[in-house]
Amino acid sequence: MEQRQKRGFWYGFNIAAITLIALFLLGVPFLHAVASFVQSVDLRAVQNDPAFVHVPTAFTVEISNEEASPLNAIEFELSYDPNAVVITGITPHATLCEEQFIISNRIHHASGTALFQCGTVTPFSGVHGVVATVHAMPLQRGTTTISFGSTTHALAHDGYGTDKTRDLYGLVLSAI
Repeated sequence: MEQRQKRGFWYGFNIAAITLIALFLLGVPFLHAVASFVQSVDLRAVQNDPAFVHVPTAFTVEISNEEASPLNAIEFELSYDPNAVVITGITPHATLCEEQFIISNRIHHASGTALFQCGTVTPFSGVHGVVATVHAMPLQRGTTTISFGSTTHALAHDGYGTDKTRDLYGLVLSAI
């Protein structure tokens, strides 16, 4: 006699589950690679002039948009040692900031953080630009690190606010 194997619901369910798990495990790295490819904007803090202790100085926050993606908003958080440097102000540039769309420009001396958020109606599609000038005063001789915080984003002009931020380059402020 012939023996027939009876394959029912659970057999089909297990095959479908194994297939979906395999697709998920293979798809996640692919989607991660696509997401990192989409992010193409770098932010960098740049010290142009030498700094002297107890003398006001300035550095710039610059944007590098290699793919010339249209951008319409930016926010950056700076973290610093309040015993080594004091940030006295942040002056926006017209690159990505219009005066009526400056959302936040706050400096918290006690915690050593500064938050700046702004936007524009006309998107920035350039490859390079200066977002803001940060005014600071070194309080001691030597070097101190000014780094970008977790709320640093450059947003695309796509109607969804897609985060285009790729790399963040802080600053090692040297004071003589």
